[in-house]
Amino acid sequence: MKRKRAARVAELISSHSDRVEPGLSLRDVATRMLATKVSSVIVVEAGAILGIITERDIVRAMRQHCSPDQTASDIMSSPVHSVPAATPFQQAYRLAVSFGIRRIVVTDEAGLPLGIVSESDFRRHLGADFFLQLNSTDTLMERTFPRLPASASLEDALAAMEAVGASCIFVIAGRRPLGIVTEHDIVRFFLDDPRGPTLGQVMSRPAVCIRFDRPLAEAAQLMLDHDIRHLAVVDDAGDLVGLLSEHTLISPLSLGLDNALGEQQSLLHARERIQEETARNERYQRALLDNFPYLVWLKDTESRFLTTNRAFAEGVELPNAGAIVGKSDLDFWPADMAGRFRADDAEVMATRQNKVVVEPIIIKGRTVWHETYKAPVVGDDGTLLGTVGFARDISARQRSENAERLRNAALAAMISGDSLFTALDLLVRSIEAEMPDWRCAIMLSDETGQHLTLGAAPSLPAGYAAAIDGMPIREGVGSCSTAAATRQRVVIENVFDHPHCPAPHELPRLGDFSACWSDPIIGRDGLLLGTFAAYHRAPARPQENDLGFLTQACQLAALLIAHQRRAQELGKSLETFHGIFNSTSEALFIQAEDGTFLDVNTVAVQLSGVPREQLIGLNHASFIQPGLTDAATVDRFIAATLAGNPQTFEVLAKNCGGRVFPVEIRLHASRYFGRPAIIASAVDISERKNTEIRLEIEHDIAQALAAGQQREAVLQALLEATLRFPDIDAGCLHWREADGSYRLLAHAGVSDEFAERLAQLDADSPFADLAQTGGTVCNCREPSDHCADPGILDSAAIAREGLSCLATLPIMLAGQPAAGITLGSRQQAGILASTLRSLDLLGSHFSQTLLQLAAQEEARRLQQNLSGLFDVLTDFIFILDENGRILHYNRAVADGLGYGPEQLLGQPIATVNPENLQKIANDSMIDVIAGRRICCPLPILHASGQQVMIEMRITHGYWNGLPALIVTSQDITERLAAEERQQLAASVFDNAHEGIMITDAKGRIVEVNATFSELTGYPRDEAIGQTPDLLKSGHHDPAFYAEMWQKIGEDGYWRGEIWNRKKSGEIFVELLTISTVRNRNGEIANFVAIFSDITVIKQHQQRLEHLAHYDAL
Repeated sequence: MKRKRAARVAELISSHSDRVEPGLSLRDVATRMLATKVSSVIVVEAGAILGIITERDIVRAMRQHCSPDQTASDIMSSPVHSVPAATPFQQAYRLAVSFGIRRIVVTDEAGLPLGIVSESDFRRHLGADFFLQLNSTDTLMERTFPRLPASASLEDALAAMEAVGASCIFVIAGRRPLGIVTEHDIVRFFLDDPRGPTLGQVMSRPAVCIRFDRPLAEAAQLMLDHDIRHLAVVDDAGDLVGLLSEHTLISPLSLGLDNALGEQQSLLHARERIQEETARNERYQRALLDNFPYLVWLKDTESRFLTTNRAFAEGVELPNAGAIVGKSDLDFWPADMAGRFRADDAEVMATRQNKVVVEPIIIKGRTVWHETYKAPVVGDDGTLLGTVGFARDISARQRSENAERLRNAALAAMISGDSLFTALDLLVRSIEAEMPDWRCAIMLSDETGQHLTLGAAPSLPAGYAAAIDGMPIREGVGSCSTAAATRQRVVIENVFDHPHCPAPHELPRLGDFSACWSDPIIGRDGLLLGTFAAYHRAPARPQENDLGFLTQACQLAALLIAHQRRAQELGKSLETFHGIFNSTSEALFIQAEDGTFLDVNTVAVQLSGVPREQLIGLNHASFIQPGLTDAATVDRFIAATLAGNPQTFEVLAKNCGGRVFPVEIRLHASRYFGRPAIIASAVDISERKNTEIRLEIEHDIAQALAAGQQREAVLQALLEATLRFPDIDAGCLHWREADGSYRLLAHAGVSDEFAERLAQLDADSPFADLAQTGGTVCNCREPSDHCADPGILDSAAIAREGLSCLATLPIMLAGQPAAGITLGSRQQAGILASTLRSLDLLGSHFSQTLLQLAAQEEARRLQQNLSGLFDVLTDFIFILDENGRILHYNRAVADGLGYGPEQLLGQPIATVNPENLQKIANDSMIDVIAGRRICCPLPILHASGQQVMIEMRITHGYWNGLPALIVTSQDITERLAAEERQQLAASVFDNAHEGIMITDAKGRIVEVNATFSELTGYPRDEAIGQTPDLLKSGHHDPAFYAEMWQKIGEDGYWRGEIWNRKKSGEIFVELLTISTVRNRNGEIANFVAIFSDITVIKQHQQRLEHLAHYDAL
């Protein structure tokens, strides 16, 4: 076959007069297109391309009912894709394909338009010979295309073409093609403006046809001969089976002209497979739609049905989906319902957003609830094509949801403490919602188990409900009594011929029912709780689903009834629990998993200052001091405890009075009346923490002194160290001058204005007077017993600084003030009394600091290095070079550790560490130097070989002008011993062996501990239920017990010695304490007895008395 020579695209231009101005009317544009027989025109202004108008644009304008007087710029497509004139036509075609367009503008070198090349121009250039090597017509024909009868309107044709993006529509009679309506025809109709013509009136006839098995070259020739762009493809019988358009005919050109002929065969085979697969997929989709259990439909932009599935057709009682095409909602639904449906369609198309609607509709005369989903259908080019939707029947779900809401309300009523009757009423209503033809009732078994009382019957007549209230539990007396007596389901299909319902049937007539059935309600412990009954007006038997609902109702009713009974028992247990709970000496908080306080004891109320009823419902965040305690860290401790790991930690708490104080918290996971909980024990450790702070302050000051800092720096460090107390926010330090006045040397936490105002205080100022008397005093906004009468400083300045409390601490030397520290607090509670006591204790240390500072200054004057300062410190101080060798050490090392003044000089610091710990000591020093640790405890060796525990800190400094490390080691032997003693005391407390016995108000033993059994020999199961009389020894007369119980009655407790008898018969002496526990009403709920065996002590006392009064001879 002879190939076409490669041509420039400009050579294919068939018309150069296809240009219009943007202001030209659509009527004139259409007239020019028809006159020049072109399918498109270029919109230009001053020679520049603005847009393009094609036949499809005219069709869209007609579809949107645009006025012919609108301008070209209103409907033109822009921007315009163009190619230079020299572009090879194959490349130009591929560009058009890639842009998804069927016409491309050709421009000159200046970018001005030369003309338009359409798919017709490409086809004419190729000629019929190009298609000789291609397959038959059916390989490229389209099988899905619009077709309508001659009676269809032009509007219907436009809608169908727009829905599928077609450029034509065939007019058919049955399956035979009669004619065709193309976009070109519609341009003419746009000018003619016919009113509602049918396709039979406007179609071009006859339709040019070609058999499906004819070669594509023949089809191309037919298009050339008839100057058309569409062929009807028919089968042997002349029935329309496909559409061959010029667009699909020249599509092989997109493969490239050079290899198009060689690859065309593969393309056609692939297309055939694709078309077969497409047809098969269409059949699958139709099968899927028709077998989908929901209603499914597709509508055009006018809300007319394009297709539906079989379920929809059956729902509107039509024979098939085809019968619904072209119809609207108004053809099937009431006007108001159809209007609502069409409004939903309009909203979906306007917003292009999906919409889900739950609504009632009518299917075959029956109202059902549907969940309807609607979505817009949008073409690839963004054109709105219509809507798609589906609806599913959710009537059963609606009934179930209503019932579920009522059951949830019943459970909520149970949880919130509402009456049992309220919860049962909601439960009955929920079952009636599931079974609308049945009315239900719940009967309750009374305490004797002999009668049934009415629990709930909201839908039964009041007379019948009153008549059955209190009926006996006996077999053969109605369904409820029989079900309760036999503990089996009883079903009576017709009460008027059943032996359980003998004549004259007054109750059934009163209750207006003919059938009933009852199920017994049985608790988990096997006890009868009541019955659940259902009644039907006509003779009937429950369906399987109904029986399931009744079983579920019985289970839920059992839960509600059992919950009420457990709540009553729980109330009694709570009274005993709170008696013990409130007798502990620590603050106890019981927290839920979310941190909410479920319960607190009286010590917790005292610690927090919040009443118990207000505390319950709060959580720990209410008492955490912001900025000082990390709430997230506390939450992690709680999470770890819930995971099974008990936690102990310290936090800064704040009570309702604003007092901030440290608290030690111990957390243990537990259960609180059946639910997971945390028991938090809180202890105020203010005094302990203040002691620790004092030690830290002393240590900080010692470090400042050891670092060889100047007086101002040491005093600044001393001042800042006092700010470690959580209730102190600011401070100033004044130095006493020779004339008795005071000069400001250091300040922290105050404004420069405040510091400048207090830079100099006269010798006769209140500050100087208070300093002369010695001791710590303060001024508070709300005065207390430790406040001074005169103001310490300028009251106005204090107020402007926001300080609520100001304290002064004179630093005395030789009975005279040498300096004074003024400390301020901005907290509501001011400076705590415990802090003032700690400051008093620190006063002597501060005095010692001044002495050491004076000695340090004197030493600095006497020698260049700092050995004099080091020698007055009790800490062990080593000066090391950068290699860790000892350059100098102080007298504490020489004398306290026994090494003498020179033995360690030049030695590695590891020399003073035990050999087996030298690597650990070296690693610890590296961590401290690197800043990963502040300090570390280590053992060091005395010259005698004895180990001494120290706490080491390292600072950088200079020695003899060279960089050096200053190692300060504090002997912590006594501190560690104190900590060990504290741990030992806690262990002894936790393991104290005292017997505990709890009785009820009548003296019956309700609980004992293990030590009780060890001391008395009575196991717990033998002691429970007995009275303390089982321990009586007969040693005391009735008057003794009468006096004891009289004291208990008057004072609430008794403590003394008593002689009792063990199970073995052995007599022993107890040191006994009996306390009264009262319930919330002030009534005695329990007695708690705590005792220990003092028999041996008594025997020892008797021997001592004997030896004291009798001669051994």
